[in-house]
Amino acid sequence: MTIKKNSVYVNYATELLAFTLDTEAGTIEITKRVTNAFPQLTPFENKYYGANENEVVVDWILKDNDN
Repeated sequence: MTIKKNSVYVNYATELLAFTLDTEAGTIEITKRVTNAFPQLTPFENKYYGANENEVVVDWILKDNDN
């Protein structure tokens, strides 16, 4: 999340949302939505490891086989 002046920028799964805050009116409005701004990460060796359709992979950690 980042705040600049009266706008708040938030990453929401793979999207970037921009909200504008109106403190006088007490409202919040979505002013911009960028889809696929943060694309889902490709797993190691391009293998699929079972993320469901409604889930988003945010990081991959390579583990030693001994652990």
